Amino acid sequence: MDIEGIPQHVMQVGADDATVFESADDCRFYLELLGDASRAAGCDIHAYALAASRVQLLVTGRVPGAVARVMRRVGLTYARYANARIGKRGACWRGRYLSCPVGGHRHILLACGHVERGAGHPSFQAMDQSWSSHACNAYGADDRLVTPHAAYAALGPSDGERMHRYRQLVERSREIDEALAMHTRQGRAWGSGDFLREIASTFGEQAPARPPGRPRKRLLEVVPLPVFFLSPFLLTGCM
Repeated sequence: MDIEGIPQHVMQVGADDATVFESADDCRFYLELLGDASRAAGCDIHAYALAASRVQLLVTGRVPGAVARVMRRVGLTYARYANARIGKRGACWRGRYLSCPVGGHRHILLACGHVERGAGHPSFQAMDQSWSSHACNAYGADDRLVTPHAAYAALGPSDGERMHRYRQLVERSREIDEALAMHTRQGRAWGSGDFLREIASTFGEQAPARPPGRPRKRLLEVVPLPVFFLSPFLLTGCM
């Protein structure tokens, strides 16, 4: 759901989980594309992180369909660049990007932390972590790509207080990695109870996100059976 004014957690993965960013030049080029496309389409980037094989964003479109336009433009342009660099043809990305709407101030900030930590993905740890918005949101570094969400501004009255509280939330975001990733893969809204009720009333009730695989069978309740005692006279024929 690409909804105007509602943040989306976005993830795009390289084809076959292959490396798509091999150098600082690759990262720099992608982020330049992302900045140009987001400004043209009317999107605010709240958090981002580039890992060797994937991209994660928290982004809000100011007009309907803005996020989809950004991802399409950036994805196609970067794929042409990457293929030309290595002299090949074919898919750069594993199909369409994955996304889910996120709502509620605390959930939005936890999603930012999830993005900036790379959700613990090993390819993120191997890269220079400067290719994320963490230095901006957590330590106040200048980053023209980042537009803080209102949830960030509500963390405190001063820059120092907001950054301190944000760093604490980034650590706590580890607790929601699995849930947010599952909702993103399935395209299900993730957030506070009020936000989910608003989504349901506006767009219709959504089935809850579920882990992959068949659901576990419910254990049958063991109900004690009544015990009957039969008279021996009933087990013998009458003479």
